[in-house]
Amino acid sequence: MVTTFQSSTSISDIVNEIFRSRCITRQTQQCLMAALLDKRELSQQEKLQVNRVVDALHRGLLRVID
Repeated sequence: MVTTFQSSTSISDIVNEIFRSRCITRQTQQCLMAALLDKRELSQQEKLQVNRVVDALHRGLLRVID
């Protein structure tokens, strides 16, 4: 199932969906990048969430779907 994100979707919502589905699509990646770039500064929690996604990708815990 592909989830459609709005431009106002929070980083937390996107990260939660990534871990719920255990995969990241190109669309999800673009939404996450847009949400990250839209912010002037990331909170500590947001930084931890992004690091969690990157770590899971490196460890092979998330599937990358094009």
